[in-house]
Amino acid sequence: MSEALLQSISNTMVLVLVAGYGWWLAHHGTISDAGRATIAKLVNALIPVFLFYSVTSKFGREQMIELLEMAFLPVSYTHLTLPT
Repeated sequence: MSEALLQSISNTMVLVLVAGYGWWLAHHGTISDAGRATIAKLVNALIPVFLFYSVTSKFGREQMIELLEMAFLPVSYTHLTLPT
């Protein structure tokens, strides 16, 4: 389980670094407003593809089953914290 957690953190850090680099480029004026809109659309389309690829290529069948067994935890937490 700890290997799966470290892999998830690694994948998240890649996304954070790419987002930070994009912010830095935009902050320094390297990317125009039209370029920002195009990159935003591209990123929105590619994030699910990246996540699907990283999950299917780096997790084995047993790890996937273990993660799916624990998938109810975020859902149950969300239901517990919803206003009634």
